[in-house]
Amino acid sequence: MTLHPDLEDARRQIEAVLADARTLTDPLSDEQMNWRPSPGHWSIAECVGHLSRTGVAFVPGIKAAMEQAQKSGGPFRYGWLESWAVSKMDQRGKIKVKAPKGLEAPPACPKAECLREFEAVHKEILEWVTRANGLHLSKTRVRHPFLPIVRYSLCGTFRMIAGHCRRHLAQAREVRSAPGFPVR
Repeated sequence: MTLHPDLEDARRQIEAVLADARTLTDPLSDEQMNWRPSPGHWSIAECVGHLSRTGVAFVPGIKAAMEQAQKSGGPFRYGWLESWAVSKMDQRGKIKVKAPKGLEAPPACPKAECLREFEAVHKEILEWVTRANGLHLSKTRVRHPFLPIVRYSLCGTFRMIAGHCRRHLAQAREVRSAPGFPVR
């Protein structure tokens, strides 16, 4: 099946994030996954767990938007707020926002469980990307789960999820290269 070019781009981004998370975490032990560089800083497991929780929070909105969408192709464009938000999502350290209640990093968790949750939700999101093919991408809007007055296009939502993942995987890489990171 040929995906709309914007959906194909979103699919590639999410697949790359899944591969990147695996590459980053495969060689790590549970101890390394849960090590914090200092109080108040997240561990690698917390970064990955936050991404899992965020993905889970967005899935109902994606599903609802797609259920309401009419089947028709159409031009795709981003609004100014969405364009700005997507562009800022990848920029590690430039804009810091406290995680909304319910999306905070989970407490320490075993590596296998942490990755299983991350991969499950992002593979589900990949399925929604494929199912979105044929929907009118400029009219299918997803309500932000924590800012209900904000709505993004379906494809913009997929791109933001991927950018958010890249941002926190970069944060996890910083943890892995921090002084004092435990070696096996």
